[in-house]
Amino acid sequence: MENIYKKMAQEEWKDVVVNDRRVGVKIKNFVAEKANLRLQEIEYTGRDSKPHKHIHEQIVITIRGTMDMTIEDTVYHLEAGDYIAIPPNAVHSTKVTDPNGVNNLLIFIPKQDELY
Repeated sequence: MENIYKKMAQEEWKDVVVNDRRVGVKIKNFVAEKANLRLQEIEYTGRDSKPHKHIHEQIVITIRGTMDMTIEDTVYHLEAGDYIAIPPNAVHSTKVTDPNGVNNLLIFIPKQDELY
């Protein structure tokens, strides 16, 4: 197995386009054999992300800031230290509520082939 060890602090932030639009998202990504881990930074834009779904189960851990996450028809308010599991194929979106943005740690199982 290649790349089984990384120093997250030495990884470069990558600007990404999510759901076909730029929403002020940067990531650092770590890929293992069956899962991937993503450190995510999202700027405050005042807009929701576009609702989407994927085959992966996704666990979100909020490290800094606050955001509202909608899963199906339920809105959850996440603060630093909170975590939430998004079931596979559940429609979800986020809205950053902290003017300073939010940092999340995301875990995808199985691993995503596309890293956006």
